[in-house]
Amino acid sequence: MNKEKILTMLGFAAKAGKIVSGEMGVRATVQKNKAKLMLLATDSAESTREEFLLLAEKNGVTCISGLLMKEMGMAIGKSNRSILIVLDEGFATQIRENMDH
Repeated sequence: MNKEKILTMLGFAAKAGKIVSGEMGVRATVQKNKAKLMLLATDSAESTREEFLLLAEKNGVTCISGLLMKEMGMAIGKSNRSILIVLDEGFATQIRENMDH
């Protein structure tokens, strides 16, 4: 995993308005089929992990993990975030590719 590149891509996506964070916003976005990729913090609460993994699975959204809440929040210029949605396929593809390396 190339964490530095992933965090940079999250920052670019946030500046482009292609990130949704927070449980309510993420839930609504996934249910509207607008989510291209879900990122779930490795240190998020177990109940949060279970709920959003199930939501992603039910709606066919790829969910990846590997970043901490602090890292995800800092990348998008906000406080700690346990869950993020990427709305743009280009950003989502680049993040997925950097998770594999």
